[in-house]
Amino acid sequence: MNHIAAPRPAPARPGAFTLIIPGCVFAVLIANALTDGYFRDEFYYLACARRLAWGYVDHPPFSVALIALITSIFGDSLLVLRATAAAAGAASVWLTGRIARRLGGNHTAETVGMVSVAVAPMLLGTATFYSMNVLEILIWTWTSFLLLDALDHPTTDRWVRLGVLLGVGLLNKISVLWLGAGIAVGLLLWRRAALRTRGPWLAATIAGLFLLPHVAWQMVNGWPT
Repeated sequence: MNHIAAPRPAPARPGAFTLIIPGCVFAVLIANALTDGYFRDEFYYLACARRLAWGYVDHPPFSVALIALITSIFGDSLLVLRATAAAAGAASVWLTGRIARRLGGNHTAETVGMVSVAVAPMLLGTATFYSMNVLEILIWTWTSFLLLDALDHPTTDRWVRLGVLLGVGLLNKISVLWLGAGIAVGLLLWRRAALRTRGPWLAATIAGLFLLPHVAWQMVNGWPT
Protein backbone atom coordinates (compact mmCIF):
# COMPACT_ATOMS: atom_id res chain seq x y z
CA MET A 1 0.00 0.00 0.00
CA ASN A 2 1.19 3.51 -0.73
CA HIS A 3 -0.64 6.26 1.06
CA ILE A 4 0.21 9.89 0.32
CA ALA A 5 -0.95 11.91 3.29
CA ALA A 6 -1.53 15.62 3.10
CA PRO A 7 1.03 17.51 5.17
CA ARG A 8 -0.20 18.48 8.59
CA PRO A 9 0.10 22.13 9.53
CA ALA A 10 3.01 22.99 11.78
CA PRO A 11 2.01 22.72 15.44
CA ALA A 12 1.50 25.82 17.50
CA ARG A 13 4.58 27.15 19.23
CA PRO A 14 4.93 25.66 22.70
CA GLY A 15 3.67 27.90 25.45
CA ALA A 16 5.15 28.30 28.90
CA PHE A 17 2.57 25.88 30.30
CA THR A 18 4.18 23.02 28.35
CA LEU A 19 7.22 23.32 30.62
CA ILE A 20 5.24 22.81 33.82
CA ILE A 21 4.87 19.04 33.56
CA PRO A 22 8.47 18.39 32.41
CA GLY A 23 9.64 20.76 35.15
CA CYS A 24 7.73 18.79 37.76
CA VAL A 25 9.19 15.56 36.39
CA PHE A 26 12.70 16.98 36.65
CA ALA A 27 12.11 18.10 40.25
CA VAL A 28 10.65 14.75 41.30
CA LEU A 29 13.45 12.80 39.66
CA ILE A 30 16.12 14.94 41.31
CA ALA A 31 14.46 14.75 44.72
CA ASN A 32 14.20 10.98 44.48
CA ALA A 33 17.63 10.44 42.96
CA LEU A 34 19.48 12.32 45.68
CA THR A 35 18.09 10.06 48.40
CA ASP A 36 20.60 7.37 47.36
CA GLY A 37 24.30 7.29 46.69
CA TYR A 38 26.04 6.51 43.43
CA PHE A 39 24.65 3.56 41.48
CA ARG A 40 27.32 1.00 40.54
CA ASP A 41 26.86 1.63 36.80
CA GLU A 42 27.63 5.31 37.34
CA PHE A 43 31.06 4.41 38.71
CA TYR A 44 31.60 2.39 35.55
CA TYR A 45 30.65 5.32 33.31
CA LEU A 46 32.95 7.63 35.24
CA ALA A 47 35.80 5.13 34.90
CA CYS A 48 35.17 4.82 31.16
CA ALA A 49 35.10 8.62 30.88
CA ARG A 50 38.74 8.63 31.98
CA ARG A 51 39.59 6.24 29.13
CA LEU A 52 37.84 7.68 26.11
CA ALA A 53 37.61 5.36 23.11
CA TRP A 54 35.35 4.65 20.15
CA GLY A 55 33.85 1.70 21.96
CA TYR A 56 33.71 -0.41 25.10
CA VAL A 57 32.97 -4.05 25.77
CA ASP A 58 29.29 -3.54 26.44
CA HIS A 59 28.34 -0.23 24.82
CA PRO A 60 29.28 2.34 22.15
CA PRO A 61 31.02 5.61 23.11
CA PHE A 62 28.40 8.38 23.13
CA SER A 63 27.09 8.07 26.69
CA VAL A 64 30.66 7.99 27.98
CA ALA A 65 31.80 10.92 25.84
CA LEU A 66 28.80 12.97 26.96
CA ILE A 67 29.38 12.40 30.66
CA ALA A 68 33.11 13.06 30.16
CA LEU A 69 32.25 16.45 28.67
CA ILE A 70 29.69 17.30 31.35
CA THR A 71 31.90 16.28 34.27
CA SER A 72 34.86 18.17 32.82
CA ILE A 73 32.76 21.33 33.09
CA PHE A 74 30.63 20.76 36.19
CA GLY A 75 32.51 18.08 38.11
CA ASP A 76 31.53 14.48 38.80
CA SER A 77 29.29 14.99 41.81
CA LEU A 78 26.19 12.88 42.31
CA LEU A 79 24.04 15.94 41.59
CA VAL A 80 25.65 16.44 38.18
CA LEU A 81 25.07 12.83 37.15
CA ARG A 82 21.49 12.73 38.38
CA ALA A 83 20.62 16.15 36.94
CA THR A 84 21.81 14.96 33.52
CA ALA A 85 19.61 11.88 33.72
CA ALA A 86 16.64 13.87 35.02
CA ALA A 87 17.03 16.44 32.25
CA ALA A 88 16.95 13.68 29.64
CA GLY A 89 13.81 12.25 31.23
CA ALA A 90 12.09 15.63 31.40
CA ALA A 91 13.02 16.36 27.78
CA SER A 92 11.43 13.06 26.74
CA VAL A 93 8.21 14.12 28.46
CA TRP A 94 8.25 17.51 26.73
CA LEU A 95 8.91 15.97 23.31
CA THR A 96 5.98 13.60 23.79
CA GLY A 97 3.74 16.64 24.11
CA ARG A 98 5.21 18.10 20.93
CA ILE A 99 4.56 14.82 19.11
CA ALA A 100 0.92 14.95 20.19
CA ARG A 101 0.68 18.47 18.78
CA ARG A 102 2.46 17.44 15.60
CA LEU A 103 -0.15 14.70 15.11
CA GLY A 104 -2.92 17.30 15.31
CA GLY A 105 -3.79 17.12 18.98
CA ASN A 106 -4.92 20.10 21.02
CA HIS A 107 -3.63 21.29 24.39
CA THR A 108 -5.53 18.49 26.13
CA ALA A 109 -3.93 15.83 23.95
CA GLU A 110 -0.53 17.40 24.56
CA THR A 111 -1.07 17.35 28.32
CA VAL A 112 -2.38 13.78 28.36
CA GLY A 113 0.60 12.66 26.30
CA MET A 114 3.10 14.29 28.64
CA VAL A 115 1.40 12.99 31.78
CA SER A 116 1.25 9.46 30.36
CA VAL A 117 5.00 9.40 29.86
CA ALA A 118 5.71 11.29 33.09
CA VAL A 119 4.11 8.54 35.19
CA ALA A 120 5.48 5.62 33.17
CA PRO A 121 7.47 3.28 35.46
CA MET A 122 10.09 2.79 32.75
CA LEU A 123 10.91 6.50 32.66
CA LEU A 124 10.68 7.05 36.40
CA GLY A 125 13.04 4.15 37.03
CA THR A 126 15.52 4.77 34.23
CA ALA A 127 15.86 8.53 34.70
CA THR A 128 16.92 8.33 38.35
CA PHE A 129 20.55 7.53 37.49
CA TYR A 130 22.88 8.20 34.58
CA SER A 131 23.22 5.56 31.89
CA MET A 132 22.92 5.11 28.15
CA ASN A 133 19.35 3.88 28.72
CA VAL A 134 17.89 7.24 29.75
CA LEU A 135 19.59 8.78 26.72
CA GLU A 136 18.07 6.07 24.54
CA ILE A 137 14.54 6.99 25.63
CA LEU A 138 15.24 10.61 24.74
CA ILE A 139 16.77 9.70 21.38
CA TRP A 140 13.87 7.44 20.37
CA THR A 141 11.33 10.11 21.34
CA TRP A 142 13.23 12.90 19.60
CA THR A 143 13.67 10.74 16.50
CA SER A 144 9.92 10.18 16.35
CA PHE A 145 9.34 13.93 16.39
CA LEU A 146 11.95 14.60 13.70
CA LEU A 147 10.54 11.81 11.53
CA LEU A 148 7.06 13.32 11.65
CA ASP A 149 8.55 16.70 10.82
CA ALA A 150 10.49 15.29 7.85
CA LEU A 151 7.45 13.45 6.50
CA ASP A 152 5.20 16.49 6.81
CA HIS A 153 7.74 18.92 5.38
CA PRO A 154 10.28 16.80 3.43
CA THR A 155 13.23 19.12 3.03
CA THR A 156 16.83 17.96 2.85
CA ASP A 157 17.84 19.67 6.09
CA ARG A 158 15.07 17.87 8.01
CA TRP A 159 16.19 14.47 6.77
CA VAL A 160 19.80 15.39 7.57
CA ARG A 161 18.83 16.23 11.16
CA LEU A 162 17.04 12.90 11.42
CA GLY A 163 20.08 11.06 10.11
CA VAL A 164 22.41 12.82 12.53
CA LEU A 165 20.20 11.97 15.50
CA LEU A 166 19.92 8.33 14.42
CA GLY A 167 23.70 8.26 14.08
CA VAL A 168 24.14 9.65 17.57
CA GLY A 169 21.61 7.09 18.75
CA LEU A 170 23.65 4.26 17.26
CA LEU A 171 26.74 5.58 19.01
CA ASN A 172 24.74 5.53 22.23
CA LYS A 173 23.17 2.08 21.96
CA ILE A 174 23.12 -0.36 19.05
CA SER A 175 19.47 -1.22 19.72
CA VAL A 176 18.61 1.96 17.80
CA LEU A 177 18.95 -0.37 14.80
CA TRP A 178 15.49 -1.64 15.77
CA LEU A 179 14.18 1.91 15.56
CA GLY A 180 15.72 2.32 12.13
CA ALA A 181 14.22 -0.98 11.01
CA GLY A 182 10.81 0.11 12.27
CA ILE A 183 11.06 3.38 10.37
CA ALA A 184 12.06 1.50 7.20
CA VAL A 185 9.11 -0.90 7.47
CA GLY A 186 6.72 1.96 8.20
CA LEU A 187 7.90 3.90 5.16
CA LEU A 188 7.68 0.81 2.97
CA LEU A 189 4.12 0.02 4.03
CA TRP A 190 2.57 3.46 4.46
CA ARG A 191 4.81 6.14 2.99
CA ARG A 192 6.39 4.41 0.01
CA ALA A 193 6.40 7.64 -1.95
CA ALA A 194 8.97 9.02 0.50
CA LEU A 195 11.35 6.22 -0.51
CA ARG A 196 11.37 7.59 -4.05
CA THR A 197 13.01 10.74 -2.73
CA ARG A 198 16.58 11.07 -1.53
CA GLY A 199 15.66 12.15 2.00
CA PRO A 200 15.30 8.76 3.74
CA TRP A 201 18.34 7.37 1.95
CA LEU A 202 20.38 10.40 2.94
CA ALA A 203 19.32 9.99 6.57
CA ALA A 204 20.23 6.29 6.52
CA THR A 205 23.63 7.03 4.97
CA ILE A 206 24.44 9.68 7.55
CA ALA A 207 23.44 7.37 10.40
CA GLY A 208 25.64 4.62 8.98
CA LEU A 209 28.62 6.95 8.65
CA PHE A 210 28.28 7.92 12.30
CA LEU A 211 28.54 4.26 13.29
CA LEU A 212 31.66 3.51 11.23
CA PRO A 213 34.24 4.55 13.89
CA HIS A 214 32.63 2.20 16.40
CA VAL A 215 32.59 -0.63 13.87
CA ALA A 216 36.27 0.02 13.17
CA TRP A 217 37.00 -0.11 16.91
CA GLN A 218 35.17 -3.44 17.13
CA MET A 219 37.24 -4.84 14.27
CA VAL A 220 40.56 -3.68 15.70
CA ASN A 221 39.73 -5.11 19.12
CA GLY A 222 38.42 -8.48 17.94
CA TRP A 223 34.67 -7.79 18.18
CA PRO A 224 34.47 -7.82 22.00
CA THR A 225 30.82 -6.77 22.16
